[in-house]
Amino acid sequence: TILGGLALLCWALAVNIARPLRRLTEAMDRFGAGDLRARVGSKREDEIGKLSGAFDRLADRIETLLTAERRLLQDISHELRTPLSRLSFAAELIPPAEGGDSAAAKVKKEVRRMASLVGALVEMTRQEGDPAAHLREPLRLDSLLREIAEDCTPEAEARGCRLEFAAASEGHLPGDPELLR
Repeated sequence: TILGGLALLCWALAVNIARPLRRLTEAMDRFGAGDLRARVGSKREDEIGKLSGAFDRLADRIETLLTAERRLLQDISHELRTPLSRLSFAAELIPPAEGGDSAAAKVKKEVRRMASLVGALVEMTRQEGDPAAHLREPLRLDSLLREIAEDCTPEAEARGCRLEFAAASEGHLPGDPELLR
């Protein structure tokens, strides 16, 4: 009977320790998976309770910081849209040059690229930082890098430099070309 009582006491002690640790682990897993509201909410005053309380305070702080970051990104992207749309309108009013490869065409291209980046920023804040939700399409990195080098050539030449691009391979990878640019 003493051995049975001791076994029962050990079992109760193990449950008393394991259950709150499981709750803490589950809350941490949920928080790590993106559930920013996951908390342990333990009322214990022992070391496990202190650890749970520290996790809850950490989770509160991270949630506050991420919310503020998202709000800032939304505000920035909103504030960029108005001057960008005015710039886009002004760029469209520039008459095309005879050579076709004019500075005006480059300005228009860069304005479209900036508008695309602001759109991507808006979309990113909407998706709340979930990397799996971002647009990913198969793209050729060598083509993207070649295009970037061609776009930067006038600036390089203006500074007395020359850009050369040589691709080592022609593989595809998933990604968002504008965000990679």
